[in-house]
Amino acid sequence: MELKSYLQVFARRWPALVILPLLVGMLAIYQDMNRVTQYTADARLSVVRMPDPRPVEDFRYDEYYNYLTSEFKIDDLVETVNGNVFAGAVAERLTAAGMSIDGDVVQETIGTERRHRVLFIMVNTNEPERSLEISQAVVAELEENAPMYLDMPNDAAGASVRVVEFPNDASTDTTQARIILALGVLAALGAGVLLAFLVDYLDDTLYDGDSAAAATKLPLLATVPADPS
Repeated sequence: MELKSYLQVFARRWPALVILPLLVGMLAIYQDMNRVTQYTADARLSVVRMPDPRPVEDFRYDEYYNYLTSEFKIDDLVETVNGNVFAGAVAERLTAAGMSIDGDVVQETIGTERRHRVLFIMVNTNEPERSLEISQAVVAELEENAPMYLDMPNDAAGASVRVVEFPNDASTDTTQARIILALGVLAALGAGVLLAFLVDYLDDTLYDGDSAAAATKLPLLATVPADPS
């Protein structure tokens, strides 16, 4: 099929190319205007296992075991932060600071991700100040009581939780949501193109001499122009 034939199909089936993407685009705009903006406050922490103190004359293991223990502890810490016990402790800390909040609400706002030996904590709410306060309370609770949750000694010979990035602000990122909406419009446009070709394929109307010649498998000898009157 020549390019001219494609253009003729698009010209005949233009409603499929326009209406479907237009409807999806209007829906995308409506969703974007009514979407509740979420603000995220990020924090990063790491768990470091200290070497066991040993006399100089004793055999000393290399740092591999300390590294391995830190790997296990950061896995435990991920599950701890996601639990309701930890969320309840953070809620008590926030209540003491003047914010009325329940542990279940705190648990819903906290998201965690592990990358190597670093714990990423993301607090999401619809208010930037609220996200920041909860995130800072989470960091304070881990700094003070992480050894208790992980059942490890909190001294120089145990392990420590170190803050890699302290939450100082809460930001929102609408770019990803808008990209998804734009991709939806492009998908609707592609569906419109497929629908146009499908409808044209099922239609057996002869629109021009070329389609008549193709249908009858006879050569086109002449065409009679339409009477403009």
